[in-house]
Amino acid sequence: MNGLEQMTLEQVENGSLNLWLPNCTLGLQRDLYGRDYDSFINCIYETLDLIISRIDMHPHLRARDSEDRTTLEMVNAFRFTGILAEQDAYYNGNCDFSINFRDNFVWLGEAKLDNSNTHIMEGFRQLVDRYVTGSKVQKEGALLIYCRLSNPTEVLQKWRDYLLQKETEESEYSIRFLEDPLEEGARYFYTVHRHKSSGQLFKVKHLTVSLHDVASDKSAKTRKNCSHSCLKCCK
Repeated sequence: MNGLEQMTLEQVENGSLNLWLPNCTLGLQRDLYGRDYDSFINCIYETLDLIISRIDMHPHLRARDSEDRTTLEMVNAFRFTGILAEQDAYYNGNCDFSINFRDNFVWLGEAKLDNSNTHIMEGFRQLVDRYVTGSKVQKEGALLIYCRLSNPTEVLQKWRDYLLQKETEESEYSIRFLEDPLEEGARYFYTVHRHKSSGQLFKVKHLTVSLHDVASDKSAKTRKNCSHSCLKCCK
Protein backbone atom coordinates (compact mmCIF):
# COMPACT_ATOMS: atom_id res chain seq x y z
CA MET A 1 0.00 0.00 0.00
CA ASN A 2 3.11 2.24 -0.16
CA GLY A 3 2.51 3.26 3.45
CA LEU A 4 -0.96 4.62 2.70
CA GLU A 5 -2.37 2.78 5.69
CA GLN A 6 -0.46 5.31 7.82
CA MET A 7 -1.38 8.40 5.83
CA THR A 8 -2.57 11.54 7.57
CA LEU A 9 -5.24 14.04 6.56
CA GLU A 10 -2.53 16.70 6.22
CA GLN A 11 -0.72 14.58 3.60
CA VAL A 12 -3.89 14.24 1.55
CA GLU A 13 -4.63 17.94 1.86
CA ASN A 14 -1.17 19.20 0.86
CA GLY A 15 -1.07 16.97 -2.23
CA SER A 16 1.89 14.81 -1.26
CA LEU A 17 -0.22 11.69 -1.88
CA ASN A 18 -1.64 12.92 -5.17
CA LEU A 19 0.15 10.18 -7.14
CA TRP A 20 -1.70 7.40 -5.30
CA LEU A 21 -4.87 9.22 -4.26
CA PRO A 22 -5.60 11.85 -6.93
CA ASN A 23 -9.37 11.83 -6.48
CA CYS A 24 -9.14 11.87 -2.71
CA THR A 25 -6.63 14.74 -2.79
CA LEU A 26 -8.65 16.81 -5.24
CA GLY A 27 -11.89 16.11 -3.43
CA LEU A 28 -10.55 17.19 -0.06
CA GLN A 29 -9.02 20.33 -1.52
CA ARG A 30 -12.38 21.15 -3.11
CA ASP A 31 -14.18 20.54 0.20
CA LEU A 32 -11.82 22.92 2.00
CA TYR A 33 -11.75 25.65 -0.63
CA GLY A 34 -13.78 28.03 1.55
CA ARG A 35 -11.54 27.98 4.63
CA ASP A 36 -9.95 31.35 3.72
CA TYR A 37 -10.03 33.84 0.86
CA ASP A 38 -6.74 32.79 -0.76
CA SER A 39 -7.78 29.12 -0.80
CA PHE A 40 -11.12 30.15 -2.29
CA ILE A 41 -9.54 32.15 -5.13
CA ASN A 42 -6.76 29.65 -5.83
CA CYS A 43 -9.21 26.77 -6.07
CA ILE A 44 -11.44 28.71 -8.48
CA TYR A 45 -8.60 29.52 -10.86
CA GLU A 46 -7.05 26.05 -10.69
CA THR A 47 -10.43 24.55 -11.57
CA LEU A 48 -11.09 27.17 -14.25
CA ASP A 49 -7.74 26.45 -15.90
CA LEU A 50 -8.62 22.74 -16.16
CA ILE A 51 -12.03 23.49 -17.65
CA ILE A 52 -10.67 26.00 -20.16
CA SER A 53 -7.98 23.57 -21.30
CA ARG A 54 -10.74 21.10 -22.20
CA ILE A 55 -12.79 23.72 -24.03
CA ASP A 56 -9.71 24.76 -26.03
CA MET A 57 -9.41 21.22 -27.42
CA HIS A 58 -12.57 21.34 -29.54
CA PRO A 59 -12.80 24.69 -31.34
CA HIS A 60 -14.68 23.23 -34.32
CA LEU A 61 -17.57 22.31 -32.01
CA ARG A 62 -17.60 25.71 -30.30
CA ALA A 63 -16.93 28.23 -33.05
CA ARG A 64 -20.58 29.33 -33.08
CA ASP A 65 -21.20 29.12 -29.34
CA SER A 66 -22.71 32.17 -27.66
CA GLU A 67 -21.41 33.80 -24.49
CA ASP A 68 -24.19 32.18 -22.49
CA ARG A 69 -23.60 28.71 -23.95
CA THR A 70 -19.89 28.72 -23.12
CA THR A 71 -20.42 30.16 -19.66
CA LEU A 72 -23.11 27.61 -18.87
CA GLU A 73 -20.76 24.75 -19.73
CA MET A 74 -18.12 26.09 -17.36
CA VAL A 75 -20.66 26.69 -14.60
CA ASN A 76 -21.92 23.11 -14.93
CA ALA A 77 -18.36 21.76 -14.85
CA PHE A 78 -17.71 23.64 -11.61
CA ARG A 79 -20.83 22.18 -10.04
CA PHE A 80 -19.67 18.65 -10.86
CA THR A 81 -16.53 19.33 -8.80
CA GLY A 82 -18.64 20.33 -5.80
CA ILE A 83 -18.13 24.09 -6.26
CA LEU A 84 -21.59 25.65 -6.56
CA ALA A 85 -21.19 28.11 -9.41
CA GLU A 86 -24.16 29.99 -10.86
CA GLN A 87 -25.01 31.64 -14.16
CA ASP A 88 -26.95 34.93 -14.25
CA ALA A 89 -27.27 35.19 -10.47
CA TYR A 90 -28.36 38.67 -9.39
CA TYR A 91 -25.66 41.01 -8.09
CA ASN A 92 -27.14 44.43 -8.86
CA GLY A 93 -27.76 42.89 -12.28
CA ASN A 94 -27.49 39.43 -13.79
CA CYS A 95 -23.81 38.49 -13.52
CA ASP A 96 -22.64 35.92 -16.08
CA PHE A 97 -20.62 33.75 -13.71
CA SER A 98 -20.59 33.70 -9.93
CA ILE A 99 -19.34 31.53 -7.07
CA ASN A 100 -20.62 32.34 -3.59
CA PHE A 101 -19.32 30.41 -0.58
CA ARG A 102 -21.98 30.98 2.09
CA ASP A 103 -21.71 34.75 1.56
CA ASN A 104 -18.28 34.60 3.24
CA PHE A 105 -16.42 34.82 -0.08
CA VAL A 106 -17.80 35.86 -3.46
CA TRP A 107 -16.12 35.66 -6.87
CA LEU A 108 -17.80 37.19 -9.93
CA GLY A 109 -16.90 36.85 -13.59
CA GLU A 110 -18.24 38.64 -16.64
CA ALA A 111 -17.91 37.04 -20.10
CA LYS A 112 -17.64 38.72 -23.50
CA LEU A 113 -17.03 37.49 -27.03
CA ASP A 114 -14.12 39.13 -28.86
CA ASN A 115 -16.45 41.16 -31.10
CA SER A 116 -14.51 44.36 -30.35
CA ASN A 117 -12.53 46.00 -27.57
CA THR A 118 -15.43 48.36 -26.89
CA HIS A 119 -17.65 45.31 -26.38
CA ILE A 120 -15.11 43.81 -23.96
CA MET A 121 -14.87 47.17 -22.18
CA GLU A 122 -18.59 47.06 -21.48
CA GLY A 123 -18.02 43.73 -19.75
CA PHE A 124 -15.25 45.25 -17.64
CA ARG A 125 -17.52 48.13 -16.63
CA GLN A 126 -20.36 45.78 -15.77
CA LEU A 127 -18.08 43.71 -13.58
CA VAL A 128 -16.29 46.43 -11.64
CA ASP A 129 -18.89 49.22 -11.53
CA ARG A 130 -22.16 47.30 -11.20
CA TYR A 131 -21.74 43.75 -9.94
CA VAL A 132 -18.89 43.65 -7.43
CA THR A 133 -18.98 45.58 -4.18
CA GLY A 134 -15.22 45.63 -3.65
CA SER A 135 -15.74 44.61 -0.02
CA LYS A 136 -13.51 42.23 1.91
CA VAL A 137 -15.58 39.27 0.67
CA GLN A 138 -15.39 40.43 -2.98
CA LYS A 139 -11.77 41.43 -3.54
CA GLU A 140 -11.20 39.70 -6.88
CA GLY A 141 -13.08 38.91 -10.07
CA ALA A 142 -12.50 37.95 -13.68
CA LEU A 143 -13.20 39.18 -17.18
CA LEU A 144 -13.50 36.13 -19.46
CA ILE A 145 -12.87 36.84 -23.15
CA TYR A 146 -14.19 34.19 -25.52
CA CYS A 147 -11.95 34.28 -28.58
CA ARG A 148 -14.02 33.26 -31.57
CA LEU A 149 -12.78 35.67 -34.27
CA SER A 150 -9.05 35.69 -33.48
CA ASN A 151 -6.50 33.69 -31.50
CA PRO A 152 -6.18 34.33 -27.74
CA THR A 153 -2.67 35.81 -27.92
CA GLU A 154 -3.76 38.45 -30.42
CA VAL A 155 -7.02 39.21 -28.63
CA LEU A 156 -5.36 39.57 -25.23
CA GLN A 157 -2.58 41.84 -26.50
CA LYS A 158 -5.02 44.11 -28.33
CA TRP A 159 -7.31 44.26 -25.32
CA ARG A 160 -4.43 45.08 -23.00
CA ASP A 161 -3.19 47.83 -25.34
CA TYR A 162 -6.71 49.25 -25.61
CA LEU A 163 -7.20 49.28 -21.85
CA LEU A 164 -3.77 50.82 -21.27
CA GLN A 165 -4.39 53.57 -23.82
CA LYS A 166 -7.85 54.31 -22.47
CA GLU A 167 -6.51 54.48 -18.92
CA THR A 168 -3.62 56.72 -20.00
CA GLU A 169 -6.00 59.13 -21.73
CA GLU A 170 -8.79 59.21 -19.14
CA SER A 171 -7.31 57.80 -15.87
CA GLU A 172 -10.82 56.69 -14.95
CA TYR A 173 -9.81 53.70 -12.82
CA SER A 174 -6.09 54.37 -12.08
CA ILE A 175 -5.42 50.81 -13.22
CA ARG A 176 -2.10 49.17 -12.41
CA PHE A 177 -1.03 46.31 -14.68
CA LEU A 178 0.64 43.50 -12.74
CA GLU A 179 2.29 42.02 -15.84
CA ASP A 180 4.20 44.50 -17.97
CA PRO A 181 4.73 43.59 -20.71
CA LEU A 182 2.80 40.41 -21.44
CA GLU A 183 4.89 37.25 -21.44
CA GLU A 184 5.14 35.36 -24.74
CA GLY A 185 2.08 33.14 -25.19
CA ALA A 186 0.32 34.52 -22.11
CA ARG A 187 -3.38 33.72 -21.90
CA TYR A 188 -4.20 36.18 -19.12
CA PHE A 189 -3.03 39.25 -17.23
CA TYR A 190 -3.99 40.89 -13.94
CA THR A 191 -4.94 44.46 -13.13
CA VAL A 192 -5.55 46.21 -9.82
CA HIS A 193 -7.47 49.42 -9.31
CA ARG A 194 -9.26 51.37 -6.60
CA HIS A 195 -12.88 50.25 -6.57
CA LYS A 196 -15.09 53.29 -7.11
CA SER A 197 -17.79 52.61 -4.55
CA SER A 198 -15.80 50.87 -1.79
CA GLY A 199 -12.48 52.68 -2.12
CA GLN A 200 -10.69 49.34 -1.70
CA LEU A 201 -8.26 47.70 -4.10
CA PHE A 202 -9.92 45.30 -6.53
CA LYS A 203 -8.05 42.71 -8.60
CA VAL A 204 -9.23 41.54 -12.02
CA LYS A 205 -7.96 38.55 -13.95
CA HIS A 206 -8.40 39.15 -17.69
CA LEU A 207 -8.34 35.69 -19.24
CA THR A 208 -9.05 34.13 -22.62
CA VAL A 209 -10.94 31.06 -23.76
CA SER A 210 -10.35 29.84 -27.32
CA LEU A 211 -13.33 29.14 -29.59
CA HIS A 212 -11.23 29.98 -32.65
CA ASP A 213 -11.31 27.33 -35.37
CA VAL A 214 -8.52 27.64 -37.93
CA ALA A 215 -8.55 24.14 -39.49
CA SER A 216 -8.06 24.47 -43.26
CA ASP A 217 -7.99 20.93 -44.68
CA LYS A 218 -10.77 19.80 -47.01
CA SER A 219 -12.72 17.76 -44.47
CA ALA A 220 -12.48 20.58 -41.95
CA LYS A 221 -13.88 23.09 -44.44
CA THR A 222 -16.79 20.75 -45.14
CA ARG A 223 -17.32 20.30 -41.44
CA LYS A 224 -17.50 24.04 -40.89
CA ASN A 225 -20.55 24.32 -43.12
CA CYS A 226 -23.64 24.70 -41.03
CA SER A 227 -25.74 21.55 -41.02
CA HIS A 228 -29.01 23.39 -40.55
CA SER A 229 -30.70 26.56 -41.77
CA CYS A 230 -30.55 29.75 -39.79
CA LEU A 231 -30.27 33.44 -40.59
CA LYS A 232 -27.09 33.98 -38.59
CA CYS A 233 -24.77 31.44 -40.14
CA CYS A 234 -26.35 30.26 -43.41
CA LYS A 235 -26.60 32.19 -46.65
